[in-house]
Amino acid sequence: MIHIDQLDFTYPGKSTQTLKGVTLHLKKNQISCLIGPSGSGKSTLLRLIAGFLQPDAGRITIEDQLVASKSTFIPPYQRSLGMVFQDYGLFPHLNVFDNVGFALRGKKPQRVRELLELVRLEGLEKSYPHELSGGQQQRVALARAMARPGNILLLDEPFSHLDPALHQDMACELRRIIQDASQTALVVTHDLTDAYLLGDLLGVMFSGQIVQLDEPVKLFNEPKNKEVATFLGDAQWFSLRRVKDHWEGASPLLRCPATQDFSQVERLIRPDQIEIAGDEKGGFRAEHIHFQGLTKMVTFQGPDGFRIKGLFRRQEPIQMEKTYELRIKAKPLLYREGQLLGD
Repeated sequence: MIHIDQLDFTYPGKSTQTLKGVTLHLKKNQISCLIGPSGSGKSTLLRLIAGFLQPDAGRITIEDQLVASKSTFIPPYQRSLGMVFQDYGLFPHLNVFDNVGFALRGKKPQRVRELLELVRLEGLEKSYPHELSGGQQQRVALARAMARPGNILLLDEPFSHLDPALHQDMACELRRIIQDASQTALVVTHDLTDAYLLGDLLGVMFSGQIVQLDEPVKLFNEPKNKEVATFLGDAQWFSLRRVKDHWEGASPLLRCPATQDFSQVERLIRPDQIEIAGDEKGGFRAEHIHFQGLTKMVTFQGPDGFRIKGLFRRQEPIQMEKTYELRIKAKPLLYREGQLLGD
């Protein structure tokens, strides 16, 4: 559907490349999300696909048509895609019906009505943007983008202007709309929760490169390097050394079989992988409990000052200063020189 091959781009007057050899292939009816820190090149890649910028090297192909390379450039209005901008870009002087219809060449009221029904805005045809909520404005922008020829959507930070409390519902609604319309979508977001809710595939960008592209569960469970794992959040790193056929660390809790012939590695443990195995025996004292609503984060201190965090349901009966036996309920994820080691 969309094929991006070895894309390079540098903004005029800048010495540092914004994109370096980016390759990305999007399948039909698939929703892909790009995540990464600010300045990683996510929005620039979206603008290159949309046709607002031209690459210095590489190729962009949309539905088997070459639309961009160093020597080829098809303007945005001739590309078979629609785009939803961060600020939605609605025309304030046009009502909902006319905003959506603007993307259609000629009068096609039936198509506009179909799109408004799809995004559940029936009855608001005569309303103006300033009379709508943020979520409603977003759906108008989405309907307008889908009115364009083709079945490809580009969305740049679609929830940036919405109240955080609305994100989950709107992400689920957006996914429904895109799937019901049989659209292929590429979404740029800085919010991990939004990406997990929306994406069939998640791509993590750092310094102008996509360093990992995977299904959300695999991405979280098996980050390919330390940078990705840390970006995804709640990463706890512990140094291990090889002792005979096991890896040993600052606590017996970290001990695991050694299947590679290295002298030292690092182990990734996330707080949700810690569970209570019993009381008293383990000697891990609940040093601090941080309430987070549905969950609570507990910092445990073991012998010799070793500390590790665990994430639990708020109902879990953990008490301050009480000691517990802990265990890790996941297979070891080991890294050497920042890279994930295989089995």
